[in-house]
Amino acid sequence: MKILNVLLDNHIGGPQIRVLAVARELRKDGIESIIVCPNDEGNFADRARNEGFRVYQIDLNSPTYFRGISEAIYNFKLFIKFIPSTLKILKIITKENVDVIHVNGLLNFQGAIAAKLAGKKLVWHLISSLYPRIIVYLLTPFILLISDHIIVIAYSLGDYYLGKNFRKYKSKISVVYECVDLK
Repeated sequence: MKILNVLLDNHIGGPQIRVLAVARELRKDGIESIIVCPNDEGNFADRARNEGFRVYQIDLNSPTYFRGISEAIYNFKLFIKFIPSTLKILKIITKENVDVIHVNGLLNFQGAIAAKLAGKKLVWHLISSLYPRIIVYLLTPFILLISDHIIVIAYSLGDYYLGKNFRKYKSKISVVYECVDLK
């Protein structure tokens, strides 16, 4: 089995550490993890490669908050690159014969759309409660529709994304707490 992890940041943080920790354990069971991340600043891709994982770096980023003209220009460039980055991920899925695509974060639409275009299973990992409520309200129905399974890192996060409907989707949503290495 092959899993493609799509991350929108090349810096080492919580999602990146989790992806590597899970990938190490899955490797022991013969499950291969492949990573797609941005080709921008950061050292996550190098760290993943040093651990023996196949990593593809592509022109892939997430939108930023609108605070001024520079952010507006940045987001416009991302919009222009959306289809090419989605097609690059689709090409990787096909080339690597991936079985499951695991996207991290609310705004990881390129990986999700590529998964559906390829006819592959999609797991969407929701990890943050920092988004404006209107964005969550608008995007959550699409995530419920397109994903095969959703992971949240706490029951309160399930409530954040789905409100009172969270318990109604228990067959489609799992709560998986973030791993902590006590060493």
